[in-house]
Amino acid sequence: MKDKMSLDAEKLQQKINSAEQILVVYGQQADFSAVAVATTIYLWLRAQGKKVSLVSPALPVVEYSHLVGINKVKNQLSGENLVITLPFPAQTIERVVSDLNQQNDELSLIIKPKRGQESAHISQLPVAYQATDYDLFFLIDVRSAAELNSLGSVAANYWSRSERNFTWSDYANPCPLPADIAISLSKDLTYATFWSSFCKQAELELDADQASNLLMALEHDSDHFTAEKTNAETFELAAWLMRHGGQRFVEDKKVAQDFRPENHLPKIPKLIDFKQNATIVPTTL
Repeated sequence: MKDKMSLDAEKLQQKINSAEQILVVYGQQADFSAVAVATTIYLWLRAQGKKVSLVSPALPVVEYSHLVGINKVKNQLSGENLVITLPFPAQTIERVVSDLNQQNDELSLIIKPKRGQESAHISQLPVAYQATDYDLFFLIDVRSAAELNSLGSVAANYWSRSERNFTWSDYANPCPLPADIAISLSKDLTYATFWSSFCKQAELELDADQASNLLMALEHDSDHFTAEKTNAETFELAAWLMRHGGQRFVEDKKVAQDFRPENHLPKIPKLIDFKQNATIVPTTL
């Protein structure tokens, strides 16, 4: 078993150490193995004390309900940067001034239009939150930029900064984005097998939840260890994961019966609610 590109453990850890906020994304068509690895990496990074978000354009399905961390997946990027788009041509604005009222600890942005310009309704003022500016991206089985753009409003170069991208795809569906670390799996190598092998060789510490997710994926990928491609390495990885607390999957029919995708999606609150009849009044400076 050999992947097209190896993963440098030291380089990866250096990137993680220097990152404060990390985003893990799995793609719209990601298979069980890719989702299992995405949730495992999310848990692994959290264990290192990192601020981590897990997102995907795909809704969780009942098949994934036993993966630890699947309830942390969001279908939208959380907003952080407030973006106000002015409904005027730039040449109609004389200047924009920030005003800090220190007594009330309030910051105002005062927009002074050029003489003769009409007032505008706040309902015409697009206000949104732009996604957090993460330090490191793990993009797992992402096959198109459209998948990422569907996650929310971002800056023009948000996904294309190669120095903060770790892309991970299979040989048939390459990731379209540039990356400082890019993994392309060979035909017979699954996401779970690759990550389990990497963790074992790099002597990474996994907890029971991480090991269970990977063990579940190994068993799924090998059709309960009966597939023709199952070999000694598969069993060695399974044993190693079990020594780290991994538990073999036992189907819970009640969990499957009661599964609802909406129950596995964290709620993202509505952040802004302007009154529709409010008016922007030109300010005299």
